[in-house]
Amino acid sequence: MKFSKEGIRVWRAYGIGPGKLKLWDDFSVPKDYLPPTLEDPHEQHSSLQNHLDCGKHKYTLACETLFDKAIIMYASKLKQRAICDVPQICEGIPVDVVVTPILNMGWALSEKQKTYVLDTYQVGEQTGQKADPVSVSRTMKRARLSSGEPMFTAIEYLMPQQIASSIRMKQQREEGCRWHLNYIPEG
Repeated sequence: MKFSKEGIRVWRAYGIGPGKLKLWDDFSVPKDYLPPTLEDPHEQHSSLQNHLDCGKHKYTLACETLFDKAIIMYASKLKQRAICDVPQICEGIPVDVVVTPILNMGWALSEKQKTYVLDTYQVGEQTGQKADPVSVSRTMKRARLSSGEPMFTAIEYLMPQQIASSIRMKQQREEGCRWHLNYIPEG
């Protein structure tokens, strides 16, 4: 931007080219406009110039986005929970200890899912063409019973990571058994 007596010369990028001249007359404020707090047009124009030149400008949100509202509500709920959900422990009253049962390995998969994955794994071992977890996941979605119904519901579909980890667990169990059979204690 370059100021001159005629007006302001502006460029799109770093003073390249002749630029565009904006005349001072284009920046004049209409005389009939009065903000509600000012009565004299002269005061209005001078105070407007003063504000534009050296006034304090505070940026505020014109409207809150849905995301802003969600953040504010979440923060307030966290503050409320922090205040009201603090557990109070009385020293004279014994606290019941809840014992959770220790779950066996492989508890997350149903028997139907385990047998399907392990059968597919066994077929791959016997034929020499090991099935990758992605293809097993896809075939699981298309698997049908002899009656034509789907073998699995949408909730029972397994992700490739789940299939890979269940096959890995089976391999580790088999290797562990071989290791125990080959182990001869010294002595």
